[in-house]
Amino acid sequence: MHESDAIVQSLGYGELAAISADQLQTITGLDARTLRFVIQELRKMGLCILSGANGYWLPDLDADIAYQECKRFSRMMKARAISSLQTARITEIYLRSLDGQQTIEGFDAFALIGNEEL
Repeated sequence: MHESDAIVQSLGYGELAAISADQLQTITGLDARTLRFVIQELRKMGLCILSGANGYWLPDLDADIAYQECKRFSRMMKARAISSLQTARITEIYLRSLDGQQTIEGFDAFALIGNEEL
């Protein structure tokens, strides 16, 4: 069985059925970093895998609960993205302050931070 199949088959529906990263590592034999990478790849393929302090799960089968879980997860991911963009912007500002040093051209992370769509 492929690792991604084992991950998907191990995920329960709803946060109450979350499975920890440690449990998924035991099931798949993957290290933590590879597990996160495979989950990210599954998400890129369109699978809605949610995560939080309790581990990983698929949205609840009850549409109202699933809505709340997805909304909460989306807010958390947006906050992380904004924080990463702020860090990138601070690094850009530092790079620009270095005399005679190259700066990152064509990328203005700070322009995205205020965007309501994030």
